[in-house]
Amino acid sequence: MKSLLVVLFLFSAQTVHAQQMTSVTDSDAVRAYFREERSFDETGIPFLTWSSHSALVKGYGSDRYTYIKGQFNRKILSATIDGRYFPVNPDGTFSLRIEAQYQTGSFVLRVTDSSNGVYLMKYSITSDVPLLKRAEKKWRYSLGTGFSLVNYRQLNGVSFGESAITVKAGIAFRVIPQTLDLGLNAFYNALVLSSDSPRGDQIQYLGVNFKAAYHLIDNSSPFKVNLSAGFYFNTSYGDVGFADMYGPQISPEFIYMFEDGDSIFFYGKYAYSLSESTGISLHDNREAAAGIHYSFPVGVSDRMSVGIDASQLSLTIANKWASTTSYSLSIGYSF
Repeated sequence: MKSLLVVLFLFSAQTVHAQQMTSVTDSDAVRAYFREERSFDETGIPFLTWSSHSALVKGYGSDRYTYIKGQFNRKILSATIDGRYFPVNPDGTFSLRIEAQYQTGSFVLRVTDSSNGVYLMKYSITSDVPLLKRAEKKWRYSLGTGFSLVNYRQLNGVSFGESAITVKAGIAFRVIPQTLDLGLNAFYNALVLSSDSPRGDQIQYLGVNFKAAYHLIDNSSPFKVNLSAGFYFNTSYGDVGFADMYGPQISPEFIYMFEDGDSIFFYGKYAYSLSESTGISLHDNREAAAGIHYSFPVGVSDRMSVGIDASQLSLTIANKWASTTSYSLSIGYSF
């Protein structure tokens, strides 16, 4: 499943209405690497197996660290890292917290086994300096495009479907690291590819979204939850559609960061319409949307992603009712 999504090339949501903007959280994929120096003898610790020789760096700024995991394949009486004892589970597994700064560092493991044999090994550890700088970025920009299928229905009107190419641009700003992001984005159905309307009707939507994203789970976890809220404006060009629709929106976001820096993102969204509203109707004047997309780093500071989204928008004004349902496959690039 993961390899299939990587082949598809992912970015952020490109649904006709549910246009999600880039989150700066998604760029915090920095790795630390460690290797044996064998500075004491040629034996090293032959019964030690590491789960990986690299790991994601956590934290922000000067407080950066990583966890590396391994397993001893024989019974251990004691184990230290730079002279400090660390616990080893009965099955030999352990997890070490290592500081991961911009400069190259090192640590020494000293292990005593059940036969009172003493084993020493020195390891060097480095962090990718360009990638660390990437995670410090305050601003992030995104460009994208997507293929959308749109179904339009209207009371006492002609229902029809169309396909369109949507373009999008966005900007996000990290206000408080790992706590609060602000973002602004715009989208437009720039090109209608086909329409099955017997009258030749077409819809081209233009939308602007602003949101603030609060991080509910800190950066030490690969699983992240953001709660976003903001304001939107949406209008359409053509013989039918919605004109000057606006209101508040709320969106929970769920992100999982993989060990290789890739991430998978899921969001839900609810937006209420205040335009010409004569009463509160959470069902008749609103947009509901959801989407999932997969993101991966490209080069030093950029990312690509591909996503699938669905959106349903309804509006009732003076007993006139209309609805749009849209599905979209998107590709994008953020930097």
